[in-house]
Amino acid sequence: MFIGEMMTFLLQFFLDHQCIDQQQILKWYNHSGVFRYEGFKQAKQLATPFVTSLSTNEPVVYQS
Repeated sequence: MFIGEMMTFLLQFFLDHQCIDQQQILKWYNHSGVFRYEGFKQAKQLATPFVTSLSTNEPVVYQS
């Protein structure tokens, strides 16, 4: 599994099982100044397709 697909899977899993809600994901994604830890920029890049899909209501599609 591609690492971007894994990030999408995990975020969707957490949403589906009500471990986190959409607003929490968007807050994490949009307020990068608050979250300063090693790897945040890479995690944000991996989450971009998923976050975009939240606003467009379109599923993330990865080409194999």
